[in-house]
Amino acid sequence: MGQNYRGSDRGPLAKLILLILLIIFIGPTALGILGSVVVGLAGFLIVLLVGALFLLASPILMIVFPSSLSLGIPLLALFFFGIAMLSIFVLFTALFFRIVRWVFKTALMLLRRLLP
Repeated sequence: MGQNYRGSDRGPLAKLILLILLIIFIGPTALGILGSVVVGLAGFLIVLLVGALFLLASPILMIVFPSSLSLGIPLLALFFFGIAMLSIFVLFTALFFRIVRWVFKTALMLLRRLLP
C-alpha cells in the first residue's frame, strides 16, 4: 500500500476508528455546549416574546382597567416599545434558526468527510 497525495496512509478502518474516538471524547462536550447555547437562546426568545406581547397589550389593559392610567405612562409609547421588542424577537428568531441549521449542516458535513 502506498501513500496518497496528502502523504498519509488512511484507510476506511482508520477513518472509522477516528470517528468512534471523536464521538466518544468530543461528542458529549460539543453536544453540551451547543445544546446550552440553543436552549439559552430559546429561553431568551420566549422572554422577548412575552415582553413584546405584554407591551403591545398594555394600551388595551389600560383602557379596560382605568386605574392603571394614573401611572402617567403614555399609551402609544408602550405600544411602540412593544413593536420594537417584537422586531428584536424576529431578529433573534432568525438568528436561532441559522445557528441550529449551521449545527446540523456542520455535523452532516463532518460525518460525510469521515465516513468512507
